[in-house]
Amino acid sequence: MFLNLFRLTAVGSTPKPLEELCNNAFARHGGPPQGAAKSLSESIRKIHEVNNFADFLVWMGMRRPDPADFTTFLRKCCIASVEKGYSRMPISKDQALALRRVKEPSVEVMVGEGIKRVQLPNMTNVSFFPEK
Repeated sequence: MFLNLFRLTAVGSTPKPLEELCNNAFARHGGPPQGAAKSLSESIRKIHEVNNFADFLVWMGMRRPDPADFTTFLRKCCIASVEKGYSRMPISKDQALALRRVKEPSVEVMVGEGIKRVQLPNMTNVSFFPEK
């Protein structure tokens, strides 16, 4: 959120041509626009109060996503992360479902795959990061 605020402070919320941004920065000898430091400071204080995803989206200037679209986006991000080697799946889908059913016994399960009894993983040394 800070980087987004900093970007908006430096560039502004209205898109400007690169040449105009460059000329403005040169005119200010690289300094921030008038009042930017105070505005940025006030915004940073407000950022510290953000404690939920909806407020995060507002601060990032994003609309609230459709839950199904957002779930698809997150799944694609996880798959891409695993494919690139940034993370790995430390437990199987069956084990993850078994863990979830401990907290949510009535969670819906896809018909056709059925429910299998699986050994719950030892969660003390599970990591999503390959080098851990």
